[in-house]
Amino acid sequence: SDGVFRRASPVKYFDGAAVPSLGLAAFLAASQQPVSLSLGKRWLQLGNHRLPVDRRGGVILNFRGPIEVYQPVTAGAIIRSAWQIQKGEAPQVSPDAFRDCHVFFGFSAPGLMDVRATPVSRVTPGVFIHATLLDNLLAQDALRDVPGGWFALGLATLSLLAAGGALGAKKAWQHAVVFGAFPVLSALLAM
Repeated sequence: SDGVFRRASPVKYFDGAAVPSLGLAAFLAASQQPVSLSLGKRWLQLGNHRLPVDRRGGVILNFRGPIEVYQPVTAGAIIRSAWQIQKGEAPQVSPDAFRDCHVFFGFSAPGLMDVRATPVSRVTPGVFIHATLLDNLLAQDALRDVPGGWFALGLATLSLLAAGGALGAKKAWQHAVVFGAFPVLSALLAM
């Protein structure tokens, strides 16, 4: 609702047929053997890989960090390297840099309208979202929604503990400890 991309849909439906997104398509294309695909209520089963999905079939992405995590290379550097190889010079980007790698091609110029806000940056090329989905598929570590009941119980417990700590604190340093500890505890529990 805030315009920040935290989820990705591994499968979209077009004209009645399931079409894999770019991240899932790269995963399927790189598989050594055919991969069976089945979508359950809370899981997308891809052969031996299991990916948690929300009720709409979306995946909560586990972002690794800024865009540089995936070593972006500009199209200009690739073209320059191709010319250097043709001239017999050492290329700026060695072709070996792409050996045994998944390579995504995308645009990052704001005028091309493929820039999105993500939890790691307000200006993220859309292709980064697809690369993150592939990364989560390979590592099998996409995030999962906490069931509503557990979330409510955890929130109520933390709230009662914070209120109890604040009411029980008699000195200023005790209040500081309570108000400093609970945000940290909340953040640790959210990991």
